[in-house]
Amino acid sequence: MSKNLLNEDKPQDVLNRNTRLKQTASTQWASHDFLPETSSTGKGVNVTGLMPGVEYTIRVFALHNEQTSVPATVRQTTAIPEPTDLAFPFVGSHALTVMWRRPHDVRLQGYRVLLSPQQRSGPTMERSQGPEVTSTTLSGLLADTEYEVIVYAITNSMASKPLYGIKKTLPSLPPPGRVRVQGIGPDAVTLAWQSRGTMLSGILLTAAPSGSHGQPITRLFSPLLRSAKITGLLPGVTYRIALCAVRGAARSIPTPVIITTGLPGTPEILAVEAEQIYKEEDSPVPVSSPASVGIRWNSVPSAYRYLLSCLPQDDNSTLLQIILPRQVERASLPGLQLGMRYRVLVEALQGDARSTVLDQLVLLNNTDWCYDNSVSYRPGQQWFQESAQGQSLLCTCLGHQRGEIHCEPDDTMCFDDGMQYAVGKSWNKIYDDTACTCTCLGGMQGWHCECEKP
Repeated sequence: MSKNLLNEDKPQDVLNRNTRLKQTASTQWASHDFLPETSSTGKGVNVTGLMPGVEYTIRVFALHNEQTSVPATVRQTTAIPEPTDLAFPFVGSHALTVMWRRPHDVRLQGYRVLLSPQQRSGPTMERSQGPEVTSTTLSGLLADTEYEVIVYAITNSMASKPLYGIKKTLPSLPPPGRVRVQGIGPDAVTLAWQSRGTMLSGILLTAAPSGSHGQPITRLFSPLLRSAKITGLLPGVTYRIALCAVRGAARSIPTPVIITTGLPGTPEILAVEAEQIYKEEDSPVPVSSPASVGIRWNSVPSAYRYLLSCLPQDDNSTLLQIILPRQVERASLPGLQLGMRYRVLVEALQGDARSTVLDQLVLLNNTDWCYDNSVSYRPGQQWFQESAQGQSLLCTCLGHQRGEIHCEPDDTMCFDDGMQYAVGKSWNKIYDDTACTCTCLGGMQGWHCECEKP
């Protein structure tokens, strides 16, 4: 580095000059002699070999006939080299990751990262990082917006020259809509959904079991699919399922679904469907109309046929009986009424003998009460749930004659490992043997973690 030291002495009166300088915190001086320059603009000297980001005390003496003037003294801190090689390894609709290379041969106190939207009104995002960190992820950004990115190196309350960059966030992705549970068994669930007419890379599904029941399951489906069966679940366990639309590195906000798998030996409820009237807000409102229920049973190798009987328990409706071939392991019972109880009996026919394969009482629930994790809620009542992404979900019992529940992210709270945190609060956790500091962002953003490199 170099420093230009100005001197206001008159050149014609001075035979020589002496410059002495030292680090302010040091006691050792370095001396540099130089002749007065004859140029009208030459009133300085370049001193090289200094350290960046260090404060120096500089004294300049005028020498004449072995006499030394009173020194001109100044303190000056050398500049800090700016970071280099700005990169963006991840860019999404509402977040992006900024990466840079640290400057050499300088002791830093940290970095400051600024993001400002261009051509749109919006808040400037600022993030401070420690000296060993060379990347950061900023969320809560505007979708489809160009941002000016600036990175400064910081030491001794001084900032380097800025490292500039421009990056545009991706357009917002609409999440999968109208997610429906089409079937639940002891180890599987079948879901159906709708996705908007946007070019997608796929549909990402995450199923996280409650408590300590196994590991989360992640599946990436083709964007052309509108339904899928997720296997490998544990019986009798509540799963929090999140569906996201994916395009490149961008993800939509998740659409949450909460299901509880059945226990072994119980019939699989394939579907309970009713005619529905749809309002403009796309809220299904069942009306009084016939419904159907699907059931499944384990086959009996020695059976020739099956006799399926459906016996109404609450009125004198007609008994429904169906003869099915031996290859069949499931059936659908049409013409049933919501709110009614039915005894479903499946018998294996073996010549003149018969044996019971399934004897199950089925209730086509039309109650307005909602049930979640074995807790009942009346219509309009609200409670909190934790999503698979650590969001705090505010759930509301809608009822709609079938115990319908609607959940949306809470703006003020986050959940992680059973703990609750307010927006702005931070906590420490270990993820993949790496120490992380997490901060609650709230709302659609959930929480964000900064992790140290192992």
